[in-house]
Amino acid sequence: MEERAKNCISIAILIIIMTAYSVFSIPTIPNLLHASKERYINVHGEAPVAMIKVNGELVNEKNLFVTAGSLLELDGSCSYDPDGKIKTYEWLIGREERYGKRIKVKFDSPSIYPVILFVYDDSTPYSRVGSAIAFIHVLPSELYLCKEGLSERKPEADREKVSFFGKISLYYPIRLNESINVSSIEIFLHLKKPLLSIIRKISVYYMDSEKRMHLIGEKKGWGLWMDKVFVFKGNLDNDLMGIEIVLYGFSLRGVSVVYGGEQPSMIKLYQKQYLS
Repeated sequence: MEERAKNCISIAILIIIMTAYSVFSIPTIPNLLHASKERYINVHGEAPVAMIKVNGELVNEKNLFVTAGSLLELDGSCSYDPDGKIKTYEWLIGREERYGKRIKVKFDSPSIYPVILFVYDDSTPYSRVGSAIAFIHVLPSELYLCKEGLSERKPEADREKVSFFGKISLYYPIRLNESINVSSIEIFLHLKKPLLSIIRKISVYYMDSEKRMHLIGEKKGWGLWMDKVFVFKGNLDNDLMGIEIVLYGFSLRGVSVVYGGEQPSMIKLYQKQYLS
């Protein structure tokens, strides 16, 4: 029994020693990461620095706002490597992958596009990589009047007839999730009316994100027209949420706002490229 007890004690001591060795000698995960990082730096040197310019403007970690149809030059030429040379420029624009120091991209569809630049240096045996990101916000350049408001898609040929005496207001909200920040606007309002219906004035307003109305322009006159496209132009100092059209005069048989077709009622948005 004594011999057996001694054996048990010896085994227990051995287990304690092995456990202590494993705890204090095996490196922790942070230590492993640190050691790996040190080896990586020692072998490969410093990582390159990625820099993104768009049409001459530095846009690293910034938001760039443009209108749909904009052709942009994405430029990574000012990227640099502190201790070597950059050999590869890789771009990710949304889901598209491109290569080159400078590339040109046309943004047609309204959306938000993350633009990521990866630059790889000439370190051996493996290249080091640097990265930078920017966000391209593509805003619609045209919106069409329809019965539901302002739409990005041209509606089927249709018209909305309104009868009034004195004045009538027609409001068209933007059918997007957010307001649009634009610098100027051009409105094409296509109206049809009977010859004896009278419109003596047309006023057009835009509503901002705080639901305030701002006058864009007015047309006055007593013309004997029956089918006409009116054009209004103006600058916007606030975000656009919708437009309001006010007709003054009278029409018992109704005035029609033309939607879709060859001459749709629509607005064109103009946006200077800007950063935030």
